Amino acid sequence: MILTDFSPSKYLMSFLPSELAEVMPTFSSENVSQILKVLSILSESNMSRNMVSTLQMCEEKVEEEEVKRCSTSVEGMLEFILSLLGSDVDLLSDMSVVGSGQQVVVTKASERENIVEGKLLVVCHNFVFPYGVTYCHSIKRSEVFDFQLEVMQDNGKVKRNATAVCHYLSDGAGGNQTACHPIYGEIARYYFGRLSLSVASYYYLIWILLITI
Repeated sequence: MILTDFSPSKYLMSFLPSELAEVMPTFSSENVSQILKVLSILSESNMSRNMVSTLQMCEEKVEEEEVKRCSTSVEGMLEFILSLLGSDVDLLSDMSVVGSGQQVVVTKASERENIVEGKLLVVCHNFVFPYGVTYCHSIKRSEVFDFQLEVMQDNGKVKRNATAVCHYLSDGAGGNQTACHPIYGEIARYYFGRLSLSVASYYYLIWILLITI
């Protein structure tokens, strides 16, 4: 299978200092024209369209079992994470681009160890905006998996480790919706508290990786 190209995006920006973030127009769709004016961005530009999409995602209503927050500063992101997990937090962030856009084979997958039942998990995604925006969310029913890949390169095979998270949401009809996303590049960061894992989800993840990456 071919891995997604997860090279760093030129549109992903750094956070504003908290002092500057506080004086910017409020981060909302209602103020998008003001934000565009302050930052001298054309209303018909690609960045403008990306901004509208980001704001819509941040303001979209979530399911009862999910909580989320979009943050425009490091302080805001940490405040949200700590409000859910307390100070007992582990960080996983994968910035490797090994295998990006290349042929790979999944050689091993396993449930993540040392995660004790009882706490939550927070996933933070970088969103496109003229300055740093993270979309952090926590879904009560989530599971974590580690896997190994063999990357096929011209000079032979290269091994790399990776991690994925699966979220489970009710579909409103008594069933479940499952969303699994590997962590790679600058796409997401995972802040772990504690949660339980199941063998059934492990096999589902292998299937997801094989058909979606």
